[in-house]
Amino acid sequence: MPDPGGYQAYMITFPRDEDLYQIMEIIRPLRIAMILQNVPSLRHVLLDAAVAGSKKTYYAGDDPIPDAELDKIAKKLNLGRWTFYGALYGPEPIRSCLWGAIKASFSQVNEYILPR
Repeated sequence: MPDPGGYQAYMITFPRDEDLYQIMEIIRPLRIAMILQNVPSLRHVLLDAAVAGSKKTYYAGDDPIPDAELDKIAKKLNLGRWTFYGALYGPEPIRSCLWGAIKASFSQVNEYILPR
């Protein structure tokens, strides 16, 4: 890939499972309009937790991890239940404009944490 003139990675975390539908409804038009570039990723906290350890690292039971434990895992990893990862490419004025649109769109979700 030729040098695009700049690169900026970002992540946005969302602490509540209930916001997943709204997050997806925000992602769709941003992706279609190519505001979200390349291949952004929306991941559940357990996917990130699996990188740092096995299930037994976080929870001793054999049953599915309860919501209260998921909250503890998210807090330990400094993440939300859902985390959106993306990157912006191009000269700074282009990245700034795209970031403004992304930030404004995701700020509609009740709780979110920008950026990391």
